[in-house]
Amino acid sequence: MRRELKLCGGLWIALFAPCSLQHVSPAEDLLLPDEVSLRAEQLIDQLGASSYRLREEAVFQLKEMGPAALPSLRDASRHGDLEIRYRARKLRDAIEQIAQNRALTEFLATGDPALGNVIPGWRRFSDIVGNDLSARKLFVEMHEAEPAVMRLTERSGVELQAVTEQSNSRFRRGNRRNVASRMSPATLAVFMFVMLDPTCDLSIGTRSMTAAVIGQTQIAAAVSQSHDSAIRRLMSTWIAQADDVSPTQRISVAMRYSFDSGVEPALQLIQTGARGSHLQNAIQAVGKLGGPEHLDDLSALLGDATEISTNPRKGRATFTSQVRDVALAVMLHLSGQDPTDYGFAALPYHNKYLFQPNTVGFESDEVREQAIAQWRLWIRVQRAQSLDVDATAVEGVLL
Repeated sequence: MRRELKLCGGLWIALFAPCSLQHVSPAEDLLLPDEVSLRAEQLIDQLGASSYRLREEAVFQLKEMGPAALPSLRDASRHGDLEIRYRARKLRDAIEQIAQNRALTEFLATGDPALGNVIPGWRRFSDIVGNDLSARKLFVEMHEAEPAVMRLTERSGVELQAVTEQSNSRFRRGNRRNVASRMSPATLAVFMFVMLDPTCDLSIGTRSMTAAVIGQTQIAAAVSQSHDSAIRRLMSTWIAQADDVSPTQRISVAMRYSFDSGVEPALQLIQTGARGSHLQNAIQAVGKLGGPEHLDDLSALLGDATEISTNPRKGRATFTSQVRDVALAVMLHLSGQDPTDYGFAALPYHNKYLFQPNTVGFESDEVREQAIAQWRLWIRVQRAQSLDVDATAVEGVLL
């Protein structure tokens, strides 16, 4: 059986090579290559015959020729005659799809690198996701879910963009409450994969729909099933690199599923001057998904007194939340300190955000300034203690 698969793999590799002669049907197996090509071209001319019967007979015989007709059909897909062009494209796509489905089945089972290299999209997909069994399984499911889109992933550009938009419109036209039952994880993976193609500029509607369905039940189940699944790897790259998608949307996904890559769009929002709740969420995303190495990225915010919210309290001083308050609380979290030691009230934890929004603040500027001064002192001490010391230094110095 293994030997048969290997021989079969050679056939699929030949099939996807545009200029090679592929396997021919029994009716043509005695013909020379030029004769096979000539016969295919004669049948393609017949696709434009005035007689419907002759046109259908040509379609049948070209189907019988199978992969051997593909070079001629690919040329005819640009034919000047509309009828020939239309029928040639349908035949080309049908024959390629049959052969590709068989190739995908073999590729999933064997992982043959030579075979993977000629299946549309695999080289770029494996660069993003890897080439293990989980990656191959998702890749095959993507081809099964959206064959028309995946077949064009090697071509990129306008043609891929048009087919992707057409596919995504099925979901945008429907009621969003019902999207969960109609968009599979594999289909979502296709849209994310196309969005990572720098030559493909999808519409705002398609990008927004993709971000909107990520929280649906079956998507959540697939993403949460394994920490190192192929769909998580793909989604992680999408969060970090899909610049055409709003950073706020990508941060939301990262926070929901705990993707460290969400730090990148969060820092992007902070550095580009986001305001209000967007900035607050970005700061908290750095705290939840990042580490001590991001303290310097937040330190400049300690001078931002922009008010986020005000909560009047009966009989007590007005509680206000400012950008610098959120930044300080997050920096304390990243450095392993307790915010209550700096004058914060107990900060309620949020299952998506690090802290409950609009709960991070102070009742007076005096307490706020003291907290910031205390932080700056702590930082100076840590930096002093991290200086090089000689061999006689006392053990246990905090670094």
